[in-house]
Amino acid sequence: EVIENTQEQIEKLQDLKKATMNELLTKGIDHTEFKESELGRIPKSWDVVSLINLCSLHYGKSPKEIEDDNGKYPIYGTGGIVGKTNSSLHSGKSIVIGRKGSIDNVSFVECPFWAIDTTYYVEEKNVEMKWLFYRLQYEGLKKYNEASGVPSLNRDTLHNISIQSPSKSEQTEICTILDTVDSQISSLNNKRSKTQSLKKSLMQDLLTGKVRVKVN
Repeated sequence: EVIENTQEQIEKLQDLKKATMNELLTKGIDHTEFKESELGRIPKSWDVVSLINLCSLHYGKSPKEIEDDNGKYPIYGTGGIVGKTNSSLHSGKSIVIGRKGSIDNVSFVECPFWAIDTTYYVEEKNVEMKWLFYRLQYEGLKKYNEASGVPSLNRDTLHNISIQSPSKSEQTEICTILDTVDSQISSLNNKRSKTQSLKKSLMQDLLTGKVRVKVN
């Protein structure tokens, strides 16, 4: 019951996050004046820019020569962390995007890292990186697939994506709000995982007779 109730709470928060992202990433915070743009109605103080004006995408590299199980930096693949290393391709905040395969997967990274050759990693120009992470999540990159077999993203296509861009200070404010929801979701995911582990342990003890149950 705890697992089921926690899952319900997670799903409600995920729905809340989607609605909040839609509101904040298209209408912003407390705007009263709007204008028409190629992306529809946006706050008057916002601009519509190509992604390349905000950041540049770089190709990841093969990790074969640098993998180290005892490394201090993560190696990112299309699905998230896939290993460790003592080398890095980028040391600042960044975003790792699946170039082939799981192209809709976007990872936010705050430490030095390595990105494998089926990914892109992002280098900022003039943007709050966490805001861009949320914006790319909201964009949904699957629709830019250009392959008939394994899903694939073209760097030039991504660079030319048009995005509504608020000021950097408003980007930071938006991140603060969305981070709060993400933190709640993460906390509930941890609770669910711990409860699932507890259930598995209890089942092992009870179903093997290690712990006996008294029957009245």
